[in-house]
Amino acid sequence: MKYRFCPICGSYLNTKDKSSLPSCPSGHYTVQSQLGVEVAPIIARKGAIVLERNKEGGWNLPTATVQASASPVHTIRELTQSIVLCEVNVGALVNLRSTKNACTLFYEAEPENTGTLAIAHQWFSIDSIPWNNITNNVHREVLVTWVQQHVSKTRTLVSVS
Repeated sequence: MKYRFCPICGSYLNTKDKSSLPSCPSGHYTVQSQLGVEVAPIIARKGAIVLERNKEGGWNLPTATVQASASPVHTIRELTQSIVLCEVNVGALVNLRSTKNACTLFYEAEPENTGTLAIAHQWFSIDSIPWNNITNNVHREVLVTWVQQHVSKTRTLVSVS
């Protein structure tokens, strides 16, 4: 529910600047930001992962917003099944990152096969991940860590600043 007036005294809720949340001038009430929950599965099979092309032409992990009536695992299953067009096994939660507006849960997901993909998605072998074209820095950081943990021999990946 979006309040415009203080539910205690009825005063108009003001914002001090563009980055602040609306609050009662008497200090009775401050609007709380709603933190969205997203999932970003690392869809991996046989040494390859799936990335999604974004509007700017870069690549990121596929993401979806978790609806209030769904669990993160259910959301990942629906998302990955629409991408890899087959059943998937949702694995471990590998990372959790939060920002001012969202909390992103990173899970492993393994499809039954590496068949046809939905439009705007592509399989990349670990050796051919387009590190410099991953536009979401958090996705890049999580993916670098995940690859380092899942690659048996030492490799030089991109350094994440």
